[in-house]
Amino acid sequence: MLVDVDGGQDLAAVTLWDQHDSEIMDIVKVCNEQIMRTKKKQNTDHNESTKLFPYLPSWFLGILTQVGSYLIQQMEVSVPPLKLKANQFGHMVLTNVGAIGMEEGIAPMPFSLHAMSCICAGKAIKKPVVVDDEIVVRDICKLVFTTDHRFGDAANALPFFKVVKAYMEDPENFDKKWYTEYIAEMDSKDPKKRK
Repeated sequence: MLVDVDGGQDLAAVTLWDQHDSEIMDIVKVCNEQIMRTKKKQNTDHNESTKLFPYLPSWFLGILTQVGSYLIQQMEVSVPPLKLKANQFGHMVLTNVGAIGMEEGIAPMPFSLHAMSCICAGKAIKKPVVVDDEIVVRDICKLVFTTDHRFGDAANALPFFKVVKAYMEDPENFDKKWYTEYIAEMDSKDPKKRK
């Protein structure tokens, strides 16, 4: 997840790994804890890796970002002096455009993240919907999914998108079977399996 720090003056990446066996509410709890730590500037990895940034010229930061992202994402090499870990950005990025009042948005896929997909969550707004042949008012949140074909085929992301869509549409009747099928399908397509 991309988390704004200092009212948007900085963006920090909060990455969750190996959450495929976790319940959705446990994932939400871990997300919230890490996001709050990051907003309070208690994300030590981010703080360490960016502590010299205010002293470097912006043109050099651009080069450093490109070289660093190539090493950690493409070459899977950690850079300990900069506190950069191999594959630290994950495969999917979640960003909340609702936080800036937008109902929906399409975020650019930053090449430096080397992420296959990006999910933009919009602001929840009240809208009339039909439920059991009655019109009721519900909070509606739009999610916009994009996939970058430089880093993966959209077919690889489709099972995940289906699971998220099913949960968001009807969390009370969500069938966990979808989730286990998604993991099995992803494992069958990945020869290296999950790290």
